[in-house]
Parts: sequence; C-alpha cells; structure tokens
Amino acid sequence: ANSQNENRNIDLFFIVFKWIITFSIIFIVPFSIFANPISLLLFGEQYIGISFLIVVLCISSLFSGLNSLILNAFAGDGIYKYSSLSSTISFLLVFLLGFTLIPLYGINGASFAQLITSIITFVFCLYKYMSIHRIRIKSFYKLIADQ
Repeated sequence: ANSQNENRNIDLFFIVFKWIITFSIIFIVPFSIFANPISLLLFGEQYIGISFLIVVLCISSLFSGLNSLILNAFAGDGIYKYSSLSSTISFLLVFLLGFTLIPLYGINGASFAQLITSIITFVFCLYKYMSIHRIRIKSFYKLIADQ
C-alpha cells in the first residue's frame, strides 16, 4: 500500500509539473512577443525599457514555481531539509551573482542573477527528488510525456 501511495504521489507530481510548464509557456510566449506594447500599456512610456526584464523574470518565475512544487512534494514525503537547503543556496547565489553582475550590467544583471539562481536551485531540487524516488532521466521524460 505504501508503494502504491508513493507511485500515486509521483504520478500527481508529474501531472502538476506538466501543467505548470504548459500554462507558463502559454503565458510567457505571448508576453515575450508583445512585451513592449504590454509594458507601454501597463506602465507608460517612462518604463518602456523594462519589457526585457519582465520576460527574464517571468522565465525565472517558471523555475521558481517548479522548484516550489518539488519542495512541496518533499514536505509531503516528510523531507523538510531540502526546503532549508534550497533557501540557503538561493540566498547565497543571489547575493554572489548580484554582487558580481549588478555592477557590470545594472538592473539586467539583477534579473539574470535571479534567473540563474532559480535555474540552479530548480536543477538541484529536481536532482534530489529524482534521486530519492529513483527516477532516471529517461523515465522523467516518459512520465512527463505520459501525463
């Protein structure tokens, strides 16, 4: 029964994972294409240059959302240490990357620091999730495709 419950949780995880990716793409792609007109409409001409930043931060939000899903799955499994570890890694990366990239690239450097941090923490947590549940890369792609 416990193995069945674990398999059900993994299946639910991949269903939600796929839906997050799908809805994020549905949102991010048109927003990226029409970023300038949307920025102009929402914020006015004085903020017309922020459209690139918004797109980068939207992509960062996708990875952060997927990472939150993984951390919630860990919590459901009774594994809480990765949430703290993910927060620590995120803090250190944002601090170090921000310290490095902001002087070089300004506000763009800050958005890239956030994006890089989101991607790294997501990859770390996904790797740990797959290791704990013994999911191989090929199985990962198959599980996403099957859901």
